[in-house]
Amino acid sequence: MSAATRLFAALMKHDDRARTLLLEALPEVFPWVRFLPADDVQAFLTELVEVLRAVEDFDNIAAVAQLITEWRHTAEVYADPELLEILTRGGDDFGPVPAPSADR
Repeated sequence: MSAATRLFAALMKHDDRARTLLLEALPEVFPWVRFLPADDVQAFLTELVEVLRAVEDFDNIAAVAQLITEWRHTAEVYADPELLEILTRGGDDFGPVPAPSADR
């Protein structure tokens, strides 16, 4: 996995054609990326490669699973027009939320 991660990272960094191919292949690995805007698909791929590189020395890939879960949830929001509208509409900011009291 380490060698593959380093290869993908190098390709992403140095070769626009390889980056394009990876972006085109991403929906076959993660079908839900089809719901993300194009800029977010690029951001997901970049973050995925960066996190894979960051966890290379660990025996735990939980950070990769967390990243994938977070992006999948983002795609779920984009897939639901009603939810997307609710979460992206402007509104009032009610200020900072106070910390919960110790007795709760």
